[in-house]
Amino acid sequence: MAVIPNLFIVGAPKCGTTSMDNYLNQHPDIYMSEEKELHYFGSDIKRYPEFVCSTERYEAAFSNWRNEKRIGESSTLYLMSRLAAKEIKAYSPDARIIIILRDPIDMLLSYHVHLYYSHIQNISDFREALAEGEKRRFMQNGNEADIDPDKITNTMDLRVYRDAVKYTVQVERYFNVFGRENVHVILFDDFKKDIAAVYRDTLKFLGVDDRFEPDFRFLNSSRMVGTKGIWRPPLIARALARKVFSQQQREWLVELIFHKLLGKVDSKKPKELIDNKLRAELRAEFAPEIERLGILLNRDLSHWNAG
Repeated sequence: MAVIPNLFIVGAPKCGTTSMDNYLNQHPDIYMSEEKELHYFGSDIKRYPEFVCSTERYEAAFSNWRNEKRIGESSTLYLMSRLAAKEIKAYSPDARIIIILRDPIDMLLSYHVHLYYSHIQNISDFREALAEGEKRRFMQNGNEADIDPDKITNTMDLRVYRDAVKYTVQVERYFNVFGRENVHVILFDDFKKDIAAVYRDTLKFLGVDDRFEPDFRFLNSSRMVGTKGIWRPPLIARALARKVFSQQQREWLVELIFHKLLGKVDSKKPKELIDNKLRAELRAEFAPEIERLGILLNRDLSHWNAG
């Protein structure tokens, strides 16, 4: 009998989801899939080789489940997908959803670097990549108003950057599909400020023992090497590593490879930097979106418009 996950961390990308996945997986009542970023759902997203497409392979990701109360997975493109919420609901009607959001400019800068070193994006300059994304939007969609989101598949281009930070419509979509009470929204600012408090609130939301304290140390892999095989090892290599090494040993090995052995080839380009002119332009552009999100979440997000 297939194990049906009932917990989904759906995004946004580059907002601390890997850390949250790690912390939740340490809890004795929570099982997170061995493989992160499965992206089984979201049929509108352009498919990449790393994505899980077969039901058999998706179910295998939970094969080591040992009766934990919560069974989860983290796929950060589910949030921007127009179809993932409905597809997840059909598969797991009682699922709980976790969303982590970050200042849209900071998120896009980090997202750009990630796509570049994942060889999805080949433009290193952030401004140029933004502009190219709008051209791709036109080629991909034409007039968005003419699109029936229930009929499009395998077309959503990850390089259309501005689509990644349409937070309000994305969060509303999950509220509407799952009910607001089943969607837990975390701000990355709170996550950094008091991670223990955010973690406890998340455990309460999931209905598991909130007295548990994980090891909050985490590997910050913002320094990336420009080789896809190193940045994200092949699936077979990761599967073998899981059988041979414990999670702590695997994290130590990654730390050794990234920061010791491969430090000299760390190109650190493109950098997560932005000129003042472009930052000001984006602040003005995103201000209405930030205001709408603040109203939806009943949170003051004015600090996202500063600087």
